[in-house]
Amino acid sequence: MARDALYDLIVEYPGNDSLIYALALDYYNSQKYISTVLIAQDLLARNPKNIEVLQMAASGFEALNLNDKALANYESLYLQNNSSGALYKMAVLQYELKKFVESKTNVDILLTKPDIETMRVTLRDSENKQKEYPFKVSLLNLKGLLAQQAGDKAGAKKAFEESLALAPDFPLAKQNLAKLK
Repeated sequence: MARDALYDLIVEYPGNDSLIYALALDYYNSQKYISTVLIAQDLLARNPKNIEVLQMAASGFEALNLNDKALANYESLYLQNNSSGALYKMAVLQYELKKFVESKTNVDILLTKPDIETMRVTLRDSENKQKEYPFKVSLLNLKGLLAQQAGDKAGAKKAFEESLALAPDFPLAKQNLAKLK
């Protein structure tokens, strides 16, 4: 019903981007990602620098496993707000898209940023419970994966061990280190 009301208002006030954004947000919150990204693209055509819409589009494309489109939106987002979170998403997507050099560059940049020391990431632990970890452990794990992909077994081992030194129960680094041996 609320969505229908938004559509009626958009027909009456087609230039009101806040109504269109509210519709996109409603779709996003309902996990209707195709509708989300279609509306977000329309909004970005009007204002390509809208940070909230860039974030919504990037997340929507990522949820749809359209990683190349998600990456493009995260890149635009990063250029707008210099966010470590957006840069991390870029590095992960680049890894998944086999853009290893770019991913490594972004991980190296992230490891020099002071704000990562206070950032946290939530993942499932070995008992499948949600647990917070320092953001840096995830970065070091990705660094290890990149080293492993490049054939640098010693570098991979070092990165996984650094990750585990910060969070001994970090499951991804444990698994990756075990696979390395």
